[in-house]
Amino acid sequence: MPAISQKEGDLDQDYQFALLGTEKGAYWVYSCESNSFYFNIISDSIFSTGAESYFLINNKIFQTTVVKTEEGMPEKMPSIEETEEILLDYMTHELKYLKNKQKLDIPGVEYKFVEIGRFYFMEWWYDINNSENDISSRTNLSILCFEAILNLNVSIRKNQSLDTEKKFLREVGETLVKVLGPMDFDKMAEGLQEK
Repeated sequence: MPAISQKEGDLDQDYQFALLGTEKGAYWVYSCESNSFYFNIISDSIFSTGAESYFLINNKIFQTTVVKTEEGMPEKMPSIEETEEILLDYMTHELKYLKNKQKLDIPGVEYKFVEIGRFYFMEWWYDINNSENDISSRTNLSILCFEAILNLNVSIRKNQSLDTEKKFLREVGETLVKVLGPMDFDKMAEGLQEK
C-alpha cells in the first residue's frame, strides 16, 4: 500500500493549481507532467480567503488539499480494498495532524465509502468541541487521483446543517474529471470563456 506523504496542509509542489472563473462559478484545476484533475463549483459567490487552499463559497469555508502518495502512480489501478486502505491511512494522518498540531478536540469520526458519478470516494465527518469561529464540525470527501489524494472539506458552523454540506460536497464530486497528461491552463480558460 502506498504510504502518505504530507506537507501539513500545503499543496504538493509537483502539482500546479489554477482557479478558472466562469460566469456561473469556477473550476479548480490541478496539473502535473503526468496527470491532471479538475472539478467545477457553480456559485455566484466565490472568494479567496488569502490562505492558499481556503475559499469562501456562499458563506461556506471550503478547503481543498492535494497530497501525493510516497510511491507515486501505481502501474495498475488499485483494487477497491487497496483504495479504501490508502484513503483510511490519509484520514488517520490528517486527524493526527488536527489533534496534535492544531490541538482540536475531535471526539469521534464517522466515514463511509460512496460512489459519486463515475468515481469511488470516502466521505468522512467529525465534530469539533473546541474550535474557534463557531465551527462545530467538518465534513470531507476524499478520492485517489492517480498518485495523489484530493480532499475537499467544508467547515460547518453551529447554524449550518451537516447534511446540506455533505450534499454540497457530493455535487462537487460529481463534476470531477481526471485526465492523463498536463493541462494547459490558458487554453482551458479560453475554452471556458467561449462557452
